[in-house]
Amino acid sequence: MFLKSTMPHFIKYKILSDLHCVVEYYYGKLGLTDLIEYQKSVATDENYNPSFNIISDIRDSEITAKEQEVVTFINFVKKQRPVAKRQSAVITDTPKQFVVGELYKMHLGTLPMNVTVISTVDAALQWVGITINNKLLIEKTILDLKNSRTTNL
Repeated sequence: MFLKSTMPHFIKYKILSDLHCVVEYYYGKLGLTDLIEYQKSVATDENYNPSFNIISDIRDSEITAKEQEVVTFINFVKKQRPVAKRQSAVITDTPKQFVVGELYKMHLGTLPMNVTVISTVDAALQWVGITINNKLLIEKTILDLKNSRTTNL
Protein backbone atom coordinates (compact mmCIF):
# COMPACT_ATOMS: atom_id res chain seq x y z
CA MET A 1 0.00 0.00 0.00
CA PHE A 2 1.33 3.42 -0.96
CA LEU A 3 0.37 6.46 1.03
CA LYS A 4 0.48 9.93 -0.44
CA SER A 5 2.62 12.28 1.61
CA THR A 6 0.59 14.89 3.44
CA MET A 7 3.54 16.85 4.74
CA PRO A 8 2.46 20.34 5.71
CA HIS A 9 3.37 23.13 3.36
CA PHE A 10 2.27 26.75 3.20
CA ILE A 11 3.12 30.30 2.31
CA LYS A 12 2.17 33.01 4.78
CA TYR A 13 2.59 36.74 4.63
CA LYS A 14 2.17 39.92 6.57
CA ILE A 15 1.87 43.37 5.07
CA LEU A 16 3.79 46.01 7.03
CA SER A 17 2.26 49.17 5.57
CA ASP A 18 4.35 51.52 7.71
CA LEU A 19 7.52 50.00 6.24
CA HIS A 20 6.07 49.64 2.71
CA CYS A 21 6.96 45.96 2.84
CA VAL A 22 5.44 42.49 2.50
CA VAL A 23 7.15 39.80 4.59
CA GLU A 24 6.62 36.29 3.22
CA TYR A 25 7.38 32.94 4.86
CA TYR A 26 7.54 29.69 2.87
CA TYR A 27 7.42 26.25 4.52
CA GLY A 28 7.60 22.69 3.24
CA LYS A 29 7.58 21.30 -0.27
CA LEU A 30 5.99 23.86 -2.60
CA GLY A 31 5.22 23.55 -6.30
CA LEU A 32 3.89 25.73 -9.09
CA THR A 33 0.25 25.42 -7.98
CA ASP A 34 1.15 26.56 -4.45
CA LEU A 35 3.01 29.60 -5.77
CA ILE A 36 0.13 30.60 -8.06
CA GLU A 37 -2.50 30.16 -5.33
CA TYR A 38 -0.40 32.27 -2.98
CA GLN A 39 0.00 35.01 -5.60
CA LYS A 40 -3.77 35.08 -6.13
CA SER A 41 -4.34 35.41 -2.39
CA VAL A 42 -1.87 38.20 -1.70
CA ALA A 43 -2.83 40.16 -4.82
CA THR A 44 -6.46 40.35 -3.66
CA ASP A 45 -5.61 41.46 -0.11
CA GLU A 46 -7.07 44.94 0.38
CA ASN A 47 -3.87 46.09 2.10
CA TYR A 48 -1.61 44.89 -0.70
CA ASN A 49 0.27 47.57 -2.60
CA PRO A 50 2.20 46.49 -5.72
CA SER A 51 4.91 49.05 -4.97
CA PHE A 52 5.72 47.58 -1.54
CA ASN A 53 9.10 45.88 -1.29
CA ILE A 54 9.19 42.17 -0.47
CA ILE A 55 11.22 40.05 1.93
CA SER A 56 10.71 36.34 1.15
CA ASP A 57 12.08 33.83 3.64
CA ILE A 58 12.32 30.46 1.85
CA ARG A 59 14.85 28.89 4.24
CA ASP A 60 12.34 26.32 5.59
CA SER A 61 11.02 25.32 2.17
CA GLU A 62 11.79 23.20 -0.82
CA ILE A 63 10.44 24.80 -3.96
CA THR A 64 10.03 21.97 -6.45
CA ALA A 65 9.22 24.11 -9.49
CA LYS A 66 11.46 23.37 -12.47
CA GLU A 67 12.79 26.16 -14.70
CA GLN A 68 9.82 26.07 -17.10
CA GLU A 69 7.43 26.22 -14.14
CA VAL A 70 9.28 29.29 -12.83
CA VAL A 71 8.70 30.89 -16.26
CA THR A 72 5.01 29.87 -16.09
CA PHE A 73 4.72 31.48 -12.64
CA ILE A 74 6.34 34.72 -13.84
CA ASN A 75 3.97 34.83 -16.83
CA PHE A 76 1.07 34.36 -14.40
CA VAL A 77 2.32 37.28 -12.28
CA LYS A 78 2.59 39.48 -15.38
CA LYS A 79 -1.10 38.86 -16.13
CA GLN A 80 -2.19 39.85 -12.60
CA ARG A 81 -2.57 43.42 -11.39
CA PRO A 82 0.30 45.68 -12.37
CA VAL A 83 3.60 45.19 -10.58
CA ALA A 84 5.23 48.47 -9.62
CA LYS A 85 8.96 49.06 -9.34
CA ARG A 86 10.19 47.50 -6.13
CA GLN A 87 13.00 45.67 -4.37
CA SER A 88 12.65 42.02 -3.48
CA ALA A 89 14.99 40.03 -1.20
CA VAL A 90 14.87 36.22 -1.16
CA ILE A 91 16.48 34.78 1.97
CA THR A 92 17.92 31.31 1.36
CA ASP A 93 19.80 28.71 3.35
CA THR A 94 20.81 26.03 0.84
CA PRO A 95 22.40 25.94 -2.61
CA LYS A 96 19.18 24.51 -4.11
CA GLN A 97 17.13 27.40 -2.70
CA PHE A 98 19.71 29.83 -4.07
CA VAL A 99 19.38 28.32 -7.54
CA VAL A 100 15.57 28.61 -7.46
CA GLY A 101 15.89 32.28 -6.43
CA GLU A 102 18.38 32.93 -9.22
CA LEU A 103 16.11 31.23 -11.80
CA TYR A 104 13.28 33.52 -10.71
CA LYS A 105 15.56 36.54 -10.95
CA MET A 106 16.91 35.49 -14.35
CA HIS A 107 13.47 35.09 -15.95
CA LEU A 108 11.80 38.29 -14.66
CA GLY A 109 12.14 39.95 -18.05
CA THR A 110 10.06 43.11 -18.15
CA LEU A 111 8.80 42.97 -14.57
CA PRO A 112 10.07 46.10 -12.77
CA MET A 113 11.47 44.18 -9.82
CA ASN A 114 15.04 44.25 -8.56
CA VAL A 115 15.60 40.87 -6.92
CA THR A 116 18.54 39.68 -4.87
CA VAL A 117 19.10 36.26 -3.39
CA ILE A 118 20.85 36.45 -0.02
CA SER A 119 21.31 34.51 3.21
CA THR A 120 20.67 36.93 6.07
CA VAL A 121 17.92 39.17 7.38
CA ASP A 122 20.48 42.01 7.68
CA ALA A 123 21.23 41.82 3.94
CA ALA A 124 17.49 41.68 3.16
CA LEU A 125 16.86 44.83 5.19
CA GLN A 126 19.66 46.65 3.44
CA TRP A 127 18.40 45.58 -0.01
CA VAL A 128 14.81 46.72 0.57
CA GLY A 129 15.84 49.94 2.33
CA ILE A 130 14.60 49.14 5.83
CA THR A 131 16.80 50.42 8.65
CA ILE A 132 18.54 48.01 10.99
CA ASN A 133 16.42 49.53 13.79
CA ASN A 134 13.54 47.44 12.39
CA LYS A 135 15.46 44.14 12.39
CA LEU A 136 13.71 42.80 15.51
CA LEU A 137 10.31 43.63 14.01
CA ILE A 138 11.12 41.77 10.78
CA GLU A 139 12.57 38.77 12.65
CA LYS A 140 9.53 38.67 14.95
CA THR A 141 7.21 38.88 11.93
CA ILE A 142 8.97 35.91 10.29
CA LEU A 143 8.79 33.94 13.55
CA ASP A 144 5.10 34.78 14.01
CA LEU A 145 4.35 33.63 10.46
CA LYS A 146 6.32 30.45 11.05
CA ASN A 147 4.46 29.69 14.28
CA SER A 148 0.94 30.71 13.31
CA ARG A 149 -1.60 27.93 12.83
CA THR A 150 -3.66 29.60 10.12
CA THR A 151 -2.38 29.90 6.59
CA ASN A 152 -2.71 32.39 3.80
CA LEU A 153 -2.19 29.74 1.13
